[in-house]
This record gives sequence, structure tokens and C-alpha cells, in this order.
Amino acid sequence: MSDRGNEKERRRSRLNDVERMEIIEKLQGSSGKSQRAIAREYGVSHVSIIKTLKQQDAIRNRVQNLPDSTRAKTFRASNPSFPAMEDKLFDWIQECQRKGIEVSAAQVKAKAVEIAAQQGAAGTFRASWKWLSNFRRRRNLQNI
Repeated sequence: MSDRGNEKERRRSRLNDVERMEIIEKLQGSSGKSQRAIAREYGVSHVSIIKTLKQQDAIRNRVQNLPDSTRAKTFRASNPSFPAMEDKLFDWIQECQRKGIEVSAAQVKAKAVEIAAQQGAAGTFRASWKWLSNFRRRRNLQNI
């Protein structure tokens, strides 16, 4: 076992997205290491490796959309409760940005409520400041 593996084992047992991608690549490649050996190297359980493999498509998509500086800091991914609404909202924001229109936080919240109502989620969706903060983090929107 490498020094790096021992250090990780003592340090913590939670993987960030960079480490998850390393694990996926090691298991997809021809490293010859077993899942259990990789689990020991990263200081996590065998079950964590299995879950990482099951979620590899979601992990790849998430990593692809995050800047390099954020990847190493992402330990838990938050899943939106209203993904279709958030996708449509994100498209609207990008369209506004392409047109050079600045969008405020209040406008984003109002548009989210409007889109949720169109999709039949008006009674269950609340455009709170916490939701907005999480949405911005998920979509890497610092300028709103």
C-alpha cells in the first residue's frame, strides 16, 4: 500500500469528486486492483466503491459541469427536488446572459416560481434563499 493510501485512511473516510473519478478510472482501466484493494487505498468501505461505480454516470456529469477548483471540495452532491424546473430555469438564465441581460436573485426566484407553476409544482415548490443558494452552487452561478 502506498503512503498516500495510508494517509487517506487515517485522514477521513469521505471521498470528493476528484477521488471518485480516480476510482472509476482505476476500475475501468487495467490497473488490476480489486475493489477491496482500492477501498483500502482510499480509506473507505467496499460498499462506498460499489456505490461510486453505480453512480458513475451521475458523477461524470457532475464533474464535467464543475470547475476544477470545486471538484476537490465536492463531497456530497445535492439532488434538486425539481430537476426539470431547474433545467428550464438554467436555460433561461443562460439565454439572458447571452443577450447581455443581467439577472438579479429576485428575478431568478420569480422565474423559478413561474416555471414551477407551469409544471404543476406551484403548491410544493418554494423559491427560498436557501434553495437559490443551493441552485447557484449546483449550477456554478456566482454572478447572480
